[in-house]
Amino acid sequence: MDELFVTKLKVVKNAIFLMAAVMVASLVFFDNWTAFITGLVFGLLISILCFELLSGSIVKAVSLPPEKAQIFAGSRYFIRLVIYAVVILISIKADYINVIGTILGLSSIKMSIVISAILSNFK
Repeated sequence: MDELFVTKLKVVKNAIFLMAAVMVASLVFFDNWTAFITGLVFGLLISILCFELLSGSIVKAVSLPPEKAQIFAGSRYFIRLVIYAVVILISIKADYINVIGTILGLSSIKMSIVISAILSNFK
């Protein structure tokens, strides 16, 4: 298999596992745990989508000349930023989605990468 695909799959699996642990903990700590879990799942799915968009844009930008790569990467960054803003606005407006859960879900890929890096230093 492609090394990039294996790495992305590992990161996504770790993020899903991490959010599953947070979901189990939310059953204990939140009265309205359904909204929190809905926010986690919503944020996690969007985070995975944006991670895939980032991967594709990096692969494409590497093959472009430096000037075009900078413009391309900047425009893709702006698109991902708009997606995050829309997702947070939707979670604020919708009563059935918890904003904190959504933000945690959106941060899941980043947390997965940081935790993996920390754990790999202990090995």
